[in-house]
Parts: sequence; structure tokens; C-alpha cells
Amino acid sequence: MDWMVALLAAALYCFIRAFADIRRRKYGWGGAGIAAGLAMLLAPADSQTRTVTVHLPAPKQ
Repeated sequence: MDWMVALLAAALYCFIRAFADIRRRKYGWGGAGIAAGLAMLLAPADSQTRTVTVHLPAPKQ
């Protein structure tokens, strides 16, 4: 849960920085910041832990 707060803070920073760049007429950096913020917010977040089991054959003696 703590990493979700950090991810939200990073996305918010990207949006704030992007709008500041757009106001300075740096449209490329502004677009990149908006794209980065949207990518962070729209990425699927899996909150469940899954266990992987691997069955190995017994060694022959």
C-alpha cells in the first residue's frame, strides 16, 4: 500500500511539472510529462501475491 502512495506522488509530480513546461512553451517535455503521469496512473496494479511452485524430478542414484 505504501508503494501506491509513492506512485501517486510521482504521477502528481509528473503532471505538475508537465503543466509548468507547457506554460514555458516547452510542449515536447510537457507532453512527455503528461504521458508519463498517465502511464503511471493507468498501469494495472496487482495487489495479490501469487505463489509459484516448481516440481523438480528426484535425482537418480
